[in-house]
Amino acid sequence: MSPDGKWVAAAAMTIPEAFPRLDKGFDLKLVVRKILDVPDAPKVIDLPGFTVEPHWLRIPDGESVVVVARATNPGRTAYKHSAINPKTGAPQDPPPDWLDDARPRVLDFDAEVMGYLCEHRDAEKKTAKLVLLASPLGDKFILLTDLKSPPGSVAARFSPDGKKVLFTDGDPARKDAHKWGKSQRPYLFDVATGKREPLVGFPEDGQAVGVCWSPDGKRVAYTWTRLHADLLATDGRGDDPRRQTDGFLVVADADGRNARAIATDKGRVSSAFVFGQVDWR
Repeated sequence: MSPDGKWVAAAAMTIPEAFPRLDKGFDLKLVVRKILDVPDAPKVIDLPGFTVEPHWLRIPDGESVVVVARATNPGRTAYKHSAINPKTGAPQDPPPDWLDDARPRVLDFDAEVMGYLCEHRDAEKKTAKLVLLASPLGDKFILLTDLKSPPGSVAARFSPDGKKVLFTDGDPARKDAHKWGKSQRPYLFDVATGKREPLVGFPEDGQAVGVCWSPDGKRVAYTWTRLHADLLATDGRGDDPRRQTDGFLVVADADGRNARAIATDKGRVSSAFVFGQVDWR
């Protein structure tokens, strides 16, 4: 959702008749539309590739633009970013540092901190980090914490005051889930102290997908999918197309306490992400 709560941007994909070649990418699209009282059709922009991840950013003139992060390779270790005008669906002249170049994956932007929260991966060194960049084109960054999740699976948001980061990451202690890249859980990171701690109350049979803060910073929300311990213990990547799974949207205090599921639904297969990314305005 846009900062003013009037627009929504979502990624979509044309379902192919046959499974596409992974090295060729997918027929991906960005769909942008107003949320309420919209008689006209949404704007649909073709963005073929490996991923389309929309984020919202206020540029200096006060307008909101959709910043799209697109993976440039199947391994999701480098990204290109472009800006879209939500009113027209046309490319927007981005701020000076938003050039279309392969860079870390931008996850969030905080105007107070004046920094971009990014997933930074070095394919040669096989390292993954959550970092703060003054500019997506900069090579110098502030390391926040190491990451243990597969490429492209991290979600992260600054708190409204910019002092904390809520993010998802893998938990190696959950050995079977971690083996298949499904051990993500929510964490809190304190920017000033560098302290990292897991969000209280996250279920041990869950895989976290999306996270966000309430506008006042007093609560958090996250989505998660239920995992099946017996499937994770096998050699089948923890999947079974014959079994359903459960998905949840949860609201909790800022430390994770007093969690309450406000929406649930079923996934048709055991590996389904029932709910994806989440936002709060």
